[in-house]
This record gives sequence, C-alpha cells and structure tokens, in this order.
Amino acid sequence: MVYNMPQWAMGITDGIITEWNVAVGDEVEKGDTLCEIDEGKLVDVFESPASGKIVKIYGEQGDSIACGDPLIEIE
Repeated sequence: MVYNMPQWAMGITDGIITEWNVAVGDEVEKGDTLCEIDEGKLVDVFESPASGKIVKIYGEQGDSIACGDPLIEIE
C-alpha cells in the first residue's frame, strides 16, 4: 500500500525529507520511524502506518514532496 506525505499543520503545502531511517527491502513495524520531514514551521517524524516490507521510497534526502503525494510503499 502507498502512503502519502502528511500535512501536519494548516497552510503547509509540502515538506523536505531531512533523513530516511529505512531503505527498500527493510522490514518495519507499525509505529517505527521511517523518516524526518521539515515542513518549514516544524520538523516531525513520519511513523510507519503499518507493518510490512518497504518496497518503494518516493524521494531522497533533501527532496521536497507535496502534501498528499506518495511518500512510501509498504507491502
């Protein structure tokens, strides 16, 4: 399943990935920290919404991703 870039605050349109804590092929548990995202007003962690295997990561460290766009795929 594909999970999208969250919008943590009103008026935020995108976020910059500051660090990935996982790679394609990694097994994750629900609640694990997947990455850190800087949305301008805050830096927050994106936790895994599900347990499974990382099959695709959309964007690299330093990339800006629009809120609602794909961020990660977990099988």
